[in-house]
Amino acid sequence: MAEPEAVVRAAHGGLPLAELEQLAIEPASVLDLSTTLSPLPAHPSVVRAVRACDVHNYPDPQCALAKQAIAHAMQLDPTRLVLGHGSVELLWSLVRVLADGAEPGKPLLLVSPTFSEPEAAARAHGLPVAHVEMAEDSGFAIDAQRIANAIARHAPFAVYMCQPNNPTGSALPRAQLCDLIERHSHLPFIVDEAFLSLSLLHADAFSALPLNAIRVRSLTKDHGLAGLRVGYAVCAPELGDQLERERPPWMISAPSQAAVIATMAQVDHVANVRAELLQHKALLVAELEELGITTVPSRATFFLARVGDGDALRTRLLREHAVLVRSGSTFGLPSFIRLPACLPAARSKLVGALVDTLQERR
Repeated sequence: MAEPEAVVRAAHGGLPLAELEQLAIEPASVLDLSTTLSPLPAHPSVVRAVRACDVHNYPDPQCALAKQAIAHAMQLDPTRLVLGHGSVELLWSLVRVLADGAEPGKPLLLVSPTFSEPEAAARAHGLPVAHVEMAEDSGFAIDAQRIANAIARHAPFAVYMCQPNNPTGSALPRAQLCDLIERHSHLPFIVDEAFLSLSLLHADAFSALPLNAIRVRSLTKDHGLAGLRVGYAVCAPELGDQLERERPPWMISAPSQAAVIATMAQVDHVANVRAELLQHKALLVAELEELGITTVPSRATFFLARVGDGDALRTRLLREHAVLVRSGSTFGLPSFIRLPACLPAARSKLVGALVDTLQERR
């Protein structure tokens, strides 16, 4: 394995406290639209379960009850589940473990533009990376044949793809996704489903994928629990055992395990959150289109908007209006910003700030 590269951290969403201090902006005054977190709170029963859990003793290192809850909800064997300290920890662990079992020199293939952490994980472990870029002129639609061609060209040790993708919100229809994975049964596919339950594809959450697919999910998006850091992977039992063996014990805290158990009972809550956010996203898209801002069709609760210079607009919105958006340059898309579904007050503030900025440009 090659020497690890210095990992350059791509910017993620969230308040940039050092930048706010330089701009003399109080963090509490900022409307933060730079993340894909649900603006709606977690279900009260989940919050109660987290607060009531035992934090004096060690948590269950096997996460048995949490796995049983997920297995019951998904109707699968709990031996196929691995819990992680957030889905990002699982992605990092998967990249390392899958590369260790592969022929040296093979790359991780990324269906791009996409989430930056799998590439960061590969480079931290000295692994090569290859990209198969989806075309902007097709709205970044996921092209299964283009992926298949890239697999033949690069012979990767694994493929990473978001379903639906971050930041574009595009996705492969389930039949095409299954066909692509089945046609490459020798190859692990890391399928990041962090945004699936809140997307137009939510019904796919309960349909199976071929066994060479590793499905990674998060409770951050649909349940608003980013601070707890908990996610899970669905994979072959042998891979799950290897992941567990090569991580420290007690990776998943007692509050996180309690949250998993409580969230699995809240199917209606997720459905309600999804319906509300998709409606608010549609309203925001319509208002932006009225302003002459082109948006990219998205299956998720977030979308890309073409603004010319994403970095410049982000800076002006933050400096002049205390509105923080995600510049597409962090995904290699400098002419875009990524926006999430907004509740009415937030949508009004964002649109007002954009109107002022557009008027100043003219």
